[in-house]
Amino acid sequence: MIGGDNLIHQVNDTTTTTTTVADQATSTIQTKATTTDNKLIDLTGGAILNDKLQYFQLQHLTQLETDGYIIIDDFVGQTLHDSCRKETLQLYDSGDKLRDANMSRGDTKWNDKSIRSDKIMWLNKDTCLDLKEGRIPHISTLLARLEQLRSELNAVIPSLHLDETRTQSQLAIYPSGGRYIKHTDSFVGGNSRRITCIYYLNPGWKPQDGGELRLYMPQLQQQQQQHDNLTTTVDIEPLGDRLLLFLSEYIPHEVRPSLADSRIAITTWFY
Repeated sequence: MIGGDNLIHQVNDTTTTTTTVADQATSTIQTKATTTDNKLIDLTGGAILNDKLQYFQLQHLTQLETDGYIIIDDFVGQTLHDSCRKETLQLYDSGDKLRDANMSRGDTKWNDKSIRSDKIMWLNKDTCLDLKEGRIPHISTLLARLEQLRSELNAVIPSLHLDETRTQSQLAIYPSGGRYIKHTDSFVGGNSRRITCIYYLNPGWKPQDGGELRLYMPQLQQQQQQHDNLTTTVDIEPLGDRLLLFLSEYIPHEVRPSLADSRIAITTWFY
């Protein structure tokens, strides 16, 4: 979430309601407490090629249009999840692979741990030596699986046109007390990130561990007319083997303070 991220200052004249997404034992979609028949964005134009669905269900794509996010639990299974987590901890313990996350706008970069306090490593296959030299094969397998999601979205939704040649991926580890204040991943309408995919590597996560991802849900026109000052948020628990997808341009979000020893996630952005 570096380069193009937009920090958002909190406003105090709004009422906020928060929904927590509960743990689910099987792959499923999650829904907000309040839904509407209106679409946040028309991704499909009504044309979905159902016979090409593999990782997604039709309900996933419908929810992405109406709510702006979807969740898939048990995404790759415990074996690959545990192997990826082991590799991330080895990278972290090496002492020189991850660095303090910066924020940037244009050519200006800065670091402020009161705003963002994770350590990161870029996982771009063309530049990351650990990927190129095969030292993190299980993370490589996970990234390939995520790229398959992009290919499926393009196949199922012909009008979507996600860029098949451009992807960014990043490993982020938050220490105890780490957080990232409210921000967005992309500019609306720009030539930038369109879908954010976050894969969590936190087995045995408990509510007292904190570190939820708080989504600030966009107001549809009908909701704005009814509740001018209402902000609805959804807290996503960073459970191990959970995949979260959301529309990068439309969903402001923040990482709530993490109270566990480490909070681990791998994020991939589609353009």
